[in-house]
Amino acid sequence: MGSETDNTSTGGEMNHVQDCRPKTMKMQRCCRILQHIPGCYDDNCTWTGCHKMKRVVTHYRQCRTNRQDPNCNICRHVIHLAVFHAKQCQSGSCEVVLCRHIKRRIQQNPRLA
Repeated sequence: MGSETDNTSTGGEMNHVQDCRPKTMKMQRCCRILQHIPGCYDDNCTWTGCHKMKRVVTHYRQCRTNRQDPNCNICRHVIHLAVFHAKQCQSGSCEVVLCRHIKRRIQQNPRLA
């Protein structure tokens, strides 16, 4: 069987850790950007992904489709990122979009954690 860092595996098996690592790393990168944007007021910010994430969050806040039908892919992406962030966030005054709301929901229903 291949190691965690080896992309080849014997017998067609794939290590679960190996399978999930790239997605988790991408989510962590996106969450770092999501944490950056509440305090970023620079239209020419040099953080990779900052401008795009600002547009995505702005879309979420203004999207009419999301309020009526939760099938907007952009909004679902924001919600997914916010949940991923909120489950790890230790701040009581976090400014990340939806963070405090999600933490309240988790507190009310611990099965969501």
